[in-house]
Amino acid sequence: MNERLLSPDDASPLDSVIPSDKRASVDRALAAAFGGARVAAIAPLTGGASGAHVYHLMANGAEHLLRIEANVGGLHDPVRQYACMRIASDAGVAPRVRYADATDAVAIMEFVHTRTDAGDNARRARLASLARTIRMLHEAPLFPPFMNFFEAMSTILGYLESNASLPPAILARLLEGYRAIADVYPSSDSELVSSHNDLNPNNVLFEGERTWLIDWELAFANDRYNDIATLMNFFTTNSSDVELILREYFGDALGDYHRARALLMQQVNRMYYAVMMLNMASMATPGFRVTEAELDMRSFQEIRSEMAPVSSGQDARIKFACVLLRDALRDMEGPPFRGALSTVRL
Repeated sequence: MNERLLSPDDASPLDSVIPSDKRASVDRALAAAFGGARVAAIAPLTGGASGAHVYHLMANGAEHLLRIEANVGGLHDPVRQYACMRIASDAGVAPRVRYADATDAVAIMEFVHTRTDAGDNARRARLASLARTIRMLHEAPLFPPFMNFFEAMSTILGYLESNASLPPAILARLLEGYRAIADVYPSSDSELVSSHNDLNPNNVLFEGERTWLIDWELAFANDRYNDIATLMNFFTTNSSDVELILREYFGDALGDYHRARALLMQQVNRMYYAVMMLNMASMATPGFRVTEAELDMRSFQEIRSEMAPVSSGQDARIKFACVLLRDALRDMEGPPFRGALSTVRL
């Protein structure tokens, strides 16, 4: 996120930035978190995709992050979100929570300063740290339930079929691959873990050797491989990176079954993000269509540096969706995918 600083001469920084209809909620939060101590400075932060109002503030001589949820309802349930955030904070994978009230939809957390280290060794060290952090999250007390991931996938794929935003031949290939996975993939509630479910790069902070996870709107008890697959899709550049993540997560227990299940979920995860973006585009623009030419492009890994933030507009989201679909379709028609189906089916 990018910070827009306020004038140091502003006598009432809260009045300048906090929406008037949220001011009473914020006052309650600040009083509870800081015992009535004056907020020395506050500045809005921009760049997130959730629509929440987010601020960097100074109080009691320390830096904090104030977050006000803007889109409450549906997927965005502060009761579940804050329960998950507190569990993650207690597990040491999310910044310390100073205050969180689901009724007001306001939370205050400690502020994390990120540091970007150059070089491949630093990048791989961050990958290893991220995989270990995810394992710590998955070992935490179980998050509240919310939805069955495969049932949700079937629902959003149904929306995709009805809005006809994909060419029929592409849609048929996509559904064939998804059904092949769903037919063999285990679905046992006894295997669920505390899952973040949206580990895109905007929701991961690296503070030196420490990794922090933020933004818990989509967190709930889910299959562990969904988080693992998100790391594979957004943070790896080659098969060696994937193996590093799996090795750091599973340790000596890592075997062909783990690799196969991760590969299958990787495709479902790609479909999830892509289909959500395409459905959003269809809702915003009736009659929206993707052409086969738009799906005939380089892989996500090859154009990673060119990708604009998803929050920057519909064109970026469509490009993002097409690249992920292209990668999923390619991988679901290769020998490793067929081998993974056989391994998981056993």
